[in-house]
Amino acid sequence: MSEFDYTPPKPRPARGMQVFAGIVIALLILLAFGWFYASKLPAEQRSESSVTVAMPQPELWNKLRDVQKYPEWRPSLRAVMVQASDSDGVMAWNEIRTRGVDKFRILSLVIPDSIQLEVVSERKTFQSKWVIRLEPVPPDSTRITIASTTILVAPFYRLSAKFFPVNNMGATSVLQALKSANN
Repeated sequence: MSEFDYTPPKPRPARGMQVFAGIVIALLILLAFGWFYASKLPAEQRSESSVTVAMPQPELWNKLRDVQKYPEWRPSLRAVMVQASDSDGVMAWNEIRTRGVDKFRILSLVIPDSIQLEVVSERKTFQSKWVIRLEPVPPDSTRITIASTTILVAPFYRLSAKFFPVNNMGATSVLQALKSANN
């Protein structure tokens, strides 16, 4: 090699590109860890909410059974579509909202004390069972309690529920709408 031969240095990746690649790899590792952690969280969430409504128990019972009128007192609903009804009045229906459709099915009725419902989201991200209990409160009010057991299918929703307890928001919004419409 003579003193006039020149071999240029090999080009190195730009420093900015190395930093960007490091950030992307770190985010992917963090995402994988978060997904693994979330998948180990319990899928079942339990909660209970209740309110007292200024309405006698038989009237409240009838209001809860008339699902086609739900949009009149539940502002979050666009429509209700009844899917089936048997001879005992047990039915299934879809509640249509801006964020999607939830499917409801009555599992059991104990007239006029309780209703057991199954709720399934359209996106299959959760499935709930609600037990709705009605207790008379003298003179003309009723205490309504919704006990909810929710199975969160997707790990992302389990992780969200750990930090933001949202599994009973549907029940809470029903209770608040009932109270607002009747007080």
